[in-house]
Amino acid sequence: FITIAMSIIAQVAANLAAKGQTPPVFVSPNVQGIPADNTNRVYAEYEKRLKR
Repeated sequence: FITIAMSIIAQVAANLAAKGQTPPVFVSPNVQGIPADNTNRVYAEYEKRLKR
């Protein structure tokens, strides 16, 4: 089940990217080059989308 769900998520992200839309994604803070406030930025973007 998890494999199917992750495959769907990956395909949706690919479809959005193909349309020029970059979905906000959570990235581990351990990844180099990722800003320390990335998680807060993603939450803020999702909150903004929910309020539309």
